[in-house]
Amino acid sequence: MPEESSDQERYSIDEMMERLKTKPSPEPEEEGEWVTRDDGSKALRIRKKKRRSKQPHKEKEARMRKVKIAQVALLVVLSMIVLIGSAGLLLFLNSATYRDSIKNSIQAHTGSSAAVAQFRVNPKAAAASAISMRWPEGNVMEELTAITVTARISPGTLLLSDMKGDDIDAQQMILRLRFPQSGKPLTQQLNSSSPRDILFRKIRTKNCSLHLGDPSDRAFSISESEASIQLAGHGERMKLSINRGALLAKGWPSWKIDRGYFEFRDEKVDIVTLRLTDGKQNRGSLNLSGTFEPQNPARISKLHTTLDAFPMASLVGEELGAMLEGNLNTVESEFSNYFSFALDPKIAPKLMIDFRSSLHTGLRVREFPFLLQISNLLEDSWFATPIFTGESATGTLIRESGTISLENLYFEQKGRMALRGNISMDANKNLSGNLQIGLSEAVIAAMTQVSRLDEIFGEEDLSFRWITVKISGTALFPADNFKDLYSATSEQRTEDATPPLDAEEMFDDLTRPRSK
Repeated sequence: MPEESSDQERYSIDEMMERLKTKPSPEPEEEGEWVTRDDGSKALRIRKKKRRSKQPHKEKEARMRKVKIAQVALLVVLSMIVLIGSAGLLLFLNSATYRDSIKNSIQAHTGSSAAVAQFRVNPKAAAASAISMRWPEGNVMEELTAITVTARISPGTLLLSDMKGDDIDAQQMILRLRFPQSGKPLTQQLNSSSPRDILFRKIRTKNCSLHLGDPSDRAFSISESEASIQLAGHGERMKLSINRGALLAKGWPSWKIDRGYFEFRDEKVDIVTLRLTDGKQNRGSLNLSGTFEPQNPARISKLHTTLDAFPMASLVGEELGAMLEGNLNTVESEFSNYFSFALDPKIAPKLMIDFRSSLHTGLRVREFPFLLQISNLLEDSWFATPIFTGESATGTLIRESGTISLENLYFEQKGRMALRGNISMDANKNLSGNLQIGLSEAVIAAMTQVSRLDEIFGEEDLSFRWITVKISGTALFPADNFKDLYSATSEQRTEDATPPLDAEEMFDDLTRPRSK
């Protein structure tokens, strides 16, 4: 059969079969040769291709597989080591041995005997149910107890010789101070080889209590205060900062704490600042600063004291404060404005202040009988409770051993009235002292026709005429002798047909309030 053109598009079945028998595809011939078998059949012998002995891409893939297998195996091994090591480390960190090392480090750095209860560590934080430190009898610091303590730590420091982290937080902190005993040691003599460094900045709490003296007879105490304390170490001082809270001192009114900062040294305690406010209305401020030496209990220390619009009642008590009402500022003085005290309980503390009434409130005087009597005589209600405005009221306040003294008093309201002299109140609230009452000439002259004020008031001095009255009674029921002085003056000026009234009846008639 003639060979068909390669362009032929259709073949019959017979043509296709014939073509397969008679004309093999040229591609296999190119790869092999036709041979005739013994039986006369033909076959195509294919030449075998030689494989290359080296295949770089195959070898690279094999190496990569081996590396990955090795890496996975190494990672598994390391993970197991880390897990086992971490478990072992946590067991060690929570062991009694590690807790004792922490306790020894605290003792070595603070010079105290320390105790740590229920100490726990994880990779992020350390905690304890309580940490307490106690110092020997020669130290003003007696005991510091921190309750429910937690601290975030740097995980890398657990394997080192120190422990670092941020501030230590305590749910509650109690600091007890004592009157130190002379000759006793300041710190514990502890043997601690190679203590680990504890590099936390401070312990802080929102509920701090500080006490001085025996619990049954405390000299003073601070309660419900936010506080932070930096423990001494590496030659540093112990430092205490407080904010808010209440200050209670034996024999003194209650005051609120605005803020305070103290530094403790071996032989001295520096009160860098202690700012107090009124215990009830939280007004004004009383500021203390200075240094005292706890190693010498009999040594009297003086703290510089200033007032800024501080209520007088918070200094002299509610009873006397009701008679002299106002806010006070200090007047600069070389010999006054101090609070002196000693750690020896036999030495009474003393507060001495040169004061001036606050510019905005002035100072009001009331409750004294002579004020009401003069008010009735002059028919002027201002004299019953006179207020000396601006800074016109000055004096010296002294509080010592339960006695409160107001000395060198000078209160003036120009054109009307002035008071000068001394008033004291003892621990039993008994009053004593002498006050000079000054009335202006114009006030006395206006009432000459109806009263004998012109006769009982003396010569003019500093634009006022004066009379001295004696103060007595108690803070709840004050008394004076103004009525007796008035009744003992000159005889009745005009004669009357009716029998004359005696002096006391005349005084009662003149001082009786009249209806308007």
